Amino acid sequence: MQEKVEGILISKIPFKERNIIGKLLLRNGKVISVLFYGGKGGGPKQKTSLLEFGYMFKITLQNLKNKTTELYSAKDWDIIWQHKTIRENHHAFYLMCFFLEMVKKISISDNLHDEHRLFDKHLEGIFRVLSNALFFLEEAINQKSFYKNSHLFLFLLKLTQESGIFPVIDKCIICNKSFINLKAIVLSSEQGGFICENCFQDDSFSNTIIPSNKIYEVINMFFTLKYSNWKKMPDIDPSIPRIILNYLAYQFHFELRELQTYSFI
Repeated sequence: MQEKVEGILISKIPFKERNIIGKLLLRNGKVISVLFYGGKGGGPKQKTSLLEFGYMFKITLQNLKNKTTELYSAKDWDIIWQHKTIRENHHAFYLMCFFLEMVKKISISDNLHDEHRLFDKHLEGIFRVLSNALFFLEEAINQKSFYKNSHLFLFLLKLTQESGIFPVIDKCIICNKSFINLKAIVLSSEQGGFICENCFQDDSFSNTIIPSNKIYEVINMFFTLKYSNWKKMPDIDPSIPRIILNYLAYQFHFELRELQTYSFI
């Protein structure tokens, strides 16, 4: 079993008096559940808890003999990275919590006993998106240049890219015609891409599409944008990230009401 792991704490629940069970997104984009003995802090020495949402940790695990367990035990842990100002801005804090819950929703569990697990790298992009989203969200707060909807949209856009469900954007998914000189297009969750105004007239799509002329322009603007260039993001209308969020939820087969943090963003 791999005894040393690194990951971002995406959720936690108390266990007994002083313990914490946390879920961590590992560098390979998969999650594990870890039992942190004394993780809540307190005790005779009144230790503080270091286990905060969005922190990245390096953890040494107990080498368990039971290879069927889905709960690992932490021997010790250290902070690799931590945010310091996100919680000082309630909009940024809610957004961070949404990022963590979204990743938890779409991620799959890892098995540290699998001798072949290190060869599976197809989900690494999910970790890359979340770590970048948190790092540059913290940077935006520090520089007092925080646009909530733009950070949300960039996160969702990168998540669809890394998950392999990014919509086709250069041509109509139905007729393959270029979008040049077309005035109206729509994003179809069922078809997995944009549809031109001519194909949109087909009644079979009337209940499955969301008008999204503006989002097409913004997607093209954000498509090649690196997270490190977040300062180039304009402030965008809140309806734009909602459209991509609906698209993403459809592709991953869940309802937005299942997300506890959805109402906060």
